[in-house]
Amino acid sequence: MRLVRNYSLEGRMGGNADTEWVLGKDYPQYKKMTEIGQPSPAEAMTFLDESIETLDDGYFAVNYTDEKTKWQNSPTVRHGKSGVISFADGHAERWTWRTLNVDQELDTNATGNPNTLVDLQRMQRAVLRNPAAGL
Repeated sequence: MRLVRNYSLEGRMGGNADTEWVLGKDYPQYKKMTEIGQPSPAEAMTFLDESIETLDDGYFAVNYTDEKTKWQNSPTVRHGKSGVISFADGHAERWTWRTLNVDQELDTNATGNPNTLVDLQRMQRAVLRNPAAGL
């Protein structure tokens, strides 16, 4: 199978899908740039290089409802254990993963072997901010 797309849009960024199932009602979708505030546009992930194992619909889901330690979708590790992420303010960064070292399947537990929780929490901070939870 030939890969034709490897970037996806983070789920809170202006889609028509309901994000309550994945993030909860406290984290609605952003419909306008002026709504982006937690995290700020400079910290809010938009597009990212998704794992070929979770690449399905162009919607990158970061779950934060009942499964805070599970990857819904996963970023790629194809580029030297790193991937490129763009942000709402227009800049992009190459993120090297601290423990993520394989392209994971859907719904992978971050506390398994290897323990990728530190990388999952970094992704969660680029989607939402929850000071009470340490994000």
